[in-house]
Amino acid sequence: MRFNLRALQAFEAVSRHLSVLKAAEELGITSSAVSHQLRILTEDLGYNLIEREGRNIVLTERGLQFARHLQDAFRHVQLAMVEGRSVQNDRVRIAACSSFCQGFLIDLVADTIAQEGGYEIDMRMYANDPQLASVVADIFVTSDDIPQGYWATDLFTEQLVAVCTPACRDEELKTRSVPFIKNEALELTGECRWLLYKQELPETELPVENRLILRTSHFILALEMANRGLGMALVPDFLARAGLQSGELVQLYPAVIPSGRKYKICCRPSLRTKPPYSQAIRQIILATSPEARSA
Repeated sequence: MRFNLRALQAFEAVSRHLSVLKAAEELGITSSAVSHQLRILTEDLGYNLIEREGRNIVLTERGLQFARHLQDAFRHVQLAMVEGRSVQNDRVRIAACSSFCQGFLIDLVADTIAQEGGYEIDMRMYANDPQLASVVADIFVTSDDIPQGYWATDLFTEQLVAVCTPACRDEELKTRSVPFIKNEALELTGECRWLLYKQELPETELPVENRLILRTSHFILALEMANRGLGMALVPDFLARAGLQSGELVQLYPAVIPSGRKYKICCRPSLRTKPPYSQAIRQIILATSPEARSA
């Protein structure tokens, strides 16, 4: 059975907007044209998809079920087009959160993947879940749950260290009053990380009372604030590595605590073993191995 694709597209838009007018505006056609396509689809299927309640449109029970299947099908078509365009351009699009991009991907592109040659790297920073990122990336690194339909493997569990400038460290040892820099987004996932960090120290170390708190939304901002001497920041160890090696930053105490995030690398199964995607995946896994991160 061959379906009218225009009718399917019209119904999919109406099912999202619950409005013929808004669907028409999205599709760039008239409201009467949308209504005509809905009538065609209703005749093809043999049952009603929508009904009116006063001035409002609602989906029938069968219409709601059909809309869900149709939206899933449209998403698969969109992903197929994205993958096809990527393969045609011989371009690998890698998406990751801001910390991972700064801590790994920039060096990875410069030192390893770029040396492989033969394909273009498109690095993208994101803050959405994997399902949203997948429409613009071939490979992505995330700490979120992985949706069905993706291949994934664990990379590592993120660990936090407390860092500051040497001047801030000296001030903290004298006054015990240097400000704490907090990642507010991370604090939403559980107990205050500074309190957890203090539990790893002797009781007299790092008093938390009467501290000025500087709040930020990302680790890269917390790191930059620490670099500028504004306070002490708990940041991922891989993000602080360059500053610690250069001496611009010092580790306040040797304690390390988990952030609660585990990084995973994900892609569509069809790309996992296909060059150049397989090359990029292999390089990311090697760069984030325990041996590489401790080097």
